[in-house]
Amino acid sequence: MVTIPSQRVYDEINKFFCTETFCFDYDINGVLMLYLKLSPKMIISVLNGVSIKFIFRNPNIEKNSISLYIEDVKNNPFYLTKYSNYKDNSIQNNLLPGIEEFNEYLNNRTFIRVSVFDYLFKHIYTNDVDLISPIEDIVSWHERILKLSPHPSFDFDSPIENENTGYAIRLKPIIMGKTTKYTNIKFKSVWNEKTPYIVSTNRNDEFFDIANYIKKGYLGYYQEMHIKEILSNYFEPNTQLFSSIKLCNMAELTDFVILFQDVTVLIESKVDSAFDKYPAKIKEKEKAVTKSIHKATKQLISAKKILEESIDMIKNADFKSIFRKSSRVLRICLISDDLLLNQNSLKESLSQFSRRDIPMIMSISMFAEMLHKFQTKTTITQSLLMMQNEIDITSDLPIIAGIK
Repeated sequence: MVTIPSQRVYDEINKFFCTETFCFDYDINGVLMLYLKLSPKMIISVLNGVSIKFIFRNPNIEKNSISLYIEDVKNNPFYLTKYSNYKDNSIQNNLLPGIEEFNEYLNNRTFIRVSVFDYLFKHIYTNDVDLISPIEDIVSWHERILKLSPHPSFDFDSPIENENTGYAIRLKPIIMGKTTKYTNIKFKSVWNEKTPYIVSTNRNDEFFDIANYIKKGYLGYYQEMHIKEILSNYFEPNTQLFSSIKLCNMAELTDFVILFQDVTVLIESKVDSAFDKYPAKIKEKEKAVTKSIHKATKQLISAKKILEESIDMIKNADFKSIFRKSSRVLRICLISDDLLLNQNSLKESLSQFSRRDIPMIMSISMFAEMLHKFQTKTTITQSLLMMQNEIDITSDLPIIAGIK
C-alpha cells in the first residue's frame, strides 16, 4: 500500500525537522490512519512487530493529550505525546481523534491503517493493523474517570500506566508483507551512481527496499544510507561529500568525509540494535552504545592519522587533491539515540584516549537539526569549528545535545 498524506498531515508531521512524531487522519473511506515519522532504528523495530499502544490521557492528569508508546526497551519504552486545542473539555483536533469520535469509529471498525515515514518524509510502509481495546468503552471510561477522587498521580519522566492514568488501545504486531521498491532520481543523479542505496559492505542496489534492512546486522547500512541522503541536501557528492572512501587495500577510511574549503569533517555512524522479538534491557542497550562509540573513536583516530601522515594509502586521486587544501580535521560520531548514553560508563570507556582525540558525539536527529538550521555549507562547517573550539577548552565529554 502506498500512502500520499494530505497537506495538513504533511505540515503537522514536519513541524520539527528530523524528529520522531505521529498524528492521525482519516482517508476518503473513513479509515483512521496513524502516521508515524521515525528514525531508521525505530522503523525497523516497528516492522519487526514491536508492541505499540496509544493512550488517551486521564483529563484530571492532563487535558487533551494522546501518548504513543513503542515498547522496544523493557521498562523504558520510547514514547511521544501530542496535544490538541480543546473546547468544553473534549479533545477536538483534526489530527487527534476525540473520545466520542474514536468511540464511534470503534463501533464500526476494529483496525486502523498505520503508515510509516522516515525523517525525510519518505514513505516506508503502510498496512492495516487490528486494534485491541479494553472491555470498557472509551466514553464510559471517560465519564467514570472524571468522577475519581483523589486524582491519580503520574510521573511524566518515568511513566507507569494503568486504567486510571489513561485509556490504552493496543495495536496487534505489524506483520510486514511485500514492500514497495523505488528510486529517488535526484539522489541517484547527484551521486552519479547506478546503485546509490547501501545494502551491505560489498553491495549496493538501484532501488530502495526496506526488506533489505530487516535482517539482523543490516540496520547499520540503512542508517548510513539515511545519513547519506540527508548530507546530500547540503554538500555536493564526490567533490565536497564522500561516502565510504576506500584505501588501496579496499578497506574503508570512514563512513563519510566532508571536504569544504579548508575544513575536513570525518563522520562515523553507529547504531544500536532494533527490536527483535523481545524488548531489550536498558543496561544492554547502554553497554552497546558505549562500545560502539569506543569503536568509532578508534576508527576516527586512525582515519585522521592516515589523512595527515599516509595520504597515499587512499585510492581516490580527486579526494587526495581536495584534502591537501585542508588545514583542520574534525571528527563526529553519529549515534542512533542519545537517550541511551550512560555518561559514567562512556567516560570510563573513553579514558584511554587523549581528550582531544575523542570525537564530537551526537544523535542523527541532532546532527540533521543542525544542518537544517544552519543551511549553508559555510555556516555548517564554521559552526562545527566553533563547537569544536568550545569543546577543546572543557573537560566534559564532547556530547552535543543541543544548539543555540
